[in-house]
Amino acid sequence: MPENPQSSGKVKDVALLLRNADRLVKESQYDAALEVIGRARELDPRNPYAIAYEERVRSAMKQLKKDQPAGIAGKAVPSTAGHPPSKPVAGPRRPEAPARLTDSARREDSARRSAIDLKIQALLRSAEEFRAKKDLPRALDEVSRAFLLDPAKESTRSLKVELQRAVEEERRRAEEERLKLEREAEVRHQQMIQAEIAKLHELLLRWQPRLCGGEDSRQVHRESRRDENLRDIHSRPGR
Repeated sequence: MPENPQSSGKVKDVALLLRNADRLVKESQYDAALEVIGRARELDPRNPYAIAYEERVRSAMKQLKKDQPAGIAGKAVPSTAGHPPSKPVAGPRRPEAPARLTDSARREDSARRSAIDLKIQALLRSAEEFRAKKDLPRALDEVSRAFLLDPAKESTRSLKVELQRAVEEERRRAEEERLKLEREAEVRHQQMIQAEIAKLHELLLRWQPRLCGGEDSRQVHRESRRDENLRDIHSRPGR
């Protein structure tokens, strides 16, 4: 089954958006990353990779808020009477957002990626088993599921395209074989009809002389009886 061009274009767009979101996360631009992920989910709302990535970014943002200490509020300001004005005392500086995810977020992200990778590997193994059994449609289904988990993985995409071509070729050969069998069955049927017609024609030729001969003998018998009756009439006295 050939790949739908529209579907293929959508998958590429989602993969590109997720790569851009990953770059924004590394630059600590979490809000912008969420916006990009949201665009990816608009294209493919059920994409598990986009869903997992969105959860990862939101979790990282929550962790960052917990790690940032609150500023000192309501602290009395010392009087400056009799003293020259001094520079305003700045409150404690808020720590800059880390360039990368916190340890807990990294662990969560690593566990999520590992789970996705394990699922992809299991699906690909299952696909190879179905392929070895010559069950190409089932193999294609498994690879398609793996591809949805990670659209950016080129090896999975190549395998999907290869299986799609193999399935289409198998269907084409099956259709050709079906049409061939139908033509052969029709030829055999016509041959049987012709053979029956030939048998009937042969029987007709065999019995036609007998039928015609029997009719002639009955005609001759009737004519003979008629002649005898006429002779009897003429031979009677007084005639």
